[in-house]
Amino acid sequence: EAILQAMKIAKPHRISARLVSSALPESLVFTKSIDLPQMKTEEINKAVPYQAGELFPIPPQEMYIDWHIVGSLPGEKSIDVLVVATPKVIVDSLVETIKIAGLELVSLETKPVAAMRALILPNDSGPYLLLDIGAKTSSIICFDQATIKLTSTISTSADELTQNFQENIKVLA
Repeated sequence: EAILQAMKIAKPHRISARLVSSALPESLVFTKSIDLPQMKTEEINKAVPYQAGELFPIPPQEMYIDWHIVGSLPGEKSIDVLVVATPKVIVDSLVETIKIAGLELVSLETKPVAAMRALILPNDSGPYLLLDIGAKTSSIICFDQATIKLTSTISTSADELTQNFQENIKVLA
């Protein structure tokens, strides 16, 4: 109901689109770049969940896992694979909420991927370190060789910085 109400009162015009693209917050997604030996797609499909079980704190059967080959490592017979995983309960809840609202989910990505796509030119391979300061948490995104290498969430936030700043201003006043 809240989603539909927000669509009705949106300014300058109500939102009538029924197709939804959404992004999952970095704090709910695991992103890691891994090196694998050169192998076929079918072999990568088997290797990635095994690797994910070692990389991420949730069992692979409880996560949706996706991967993408982002390049070959120079001078080596290995490939660089970006692995993204998120708990199934998070995605299933989002999909169900969108469905209940009578909308259709057409794409789902992570906020770090969306941020890098928005901020970095397509031919720019980096390196970059992006600090995304949010109200309650902040995200760090390591980008190099045209892909995200690692993401992490830290507890330092805009609310905390504002509170600390205001306390120090009161002391000086």
